[in-house]
Amino acid sequence: SSGINAEWPLRPGGLGDYMSSDSEIKFAKTELAREEWEYDNYQQGEEAEMIDIFKARGMTQEDAEIVIRTTAKYKDVFCNEMMIHELGLTPPDDDDSPVKNGLVTFIAFIICGVVPLLVYMFVDVHSKSGDTNFYISIGMTAAALFLLGAMKVRCFRNKL
Repeated sequence: SSGINAEWPLRPGGLGDYMSSDSEIKFAKTELAREEWEYDNYQQGEEAEMIDIFKARGMTQEDAEIVIRTTAKYKDVFCNEMMIHELGLTPPDDDDSPVKNGLVTFIAFIICGVVPLLVYMFVDVHSKSGDTNFYISIGMTAAALFLLGAMKVRCFRNKL
């Protein structure tokens, strides 16, 4: 069971984000488990691979060996570094929640979807050309998108 029926309220704007987040988290956890298995079963090969990666980025052989030998003492740290440097993936975070991501997207979808309509529901502005409401709606939408972006930066500043 995929759990889609349990998350029915997320459908309009949040289902896609829920499914995407869920897939990304599962993929990252699978890759982390593979890196942990490789660490447990082939640590020397993994260390050699990381040394080569660091050398390719400009480190000397000696410095790369020092960094990797020190990091390899700590399985979690080493495996996370393998995820980042070998696979280009962000290690999964225990706080990641596909339902939360989908719900936030759904709420943002509803709020930002209503903003352009507010002027037509509450403001009675008439002009000869009839474009005034449209221009007010554009301005309100631009302001809402700016505020959404500002809130996202503020909320996720530490995650970037």
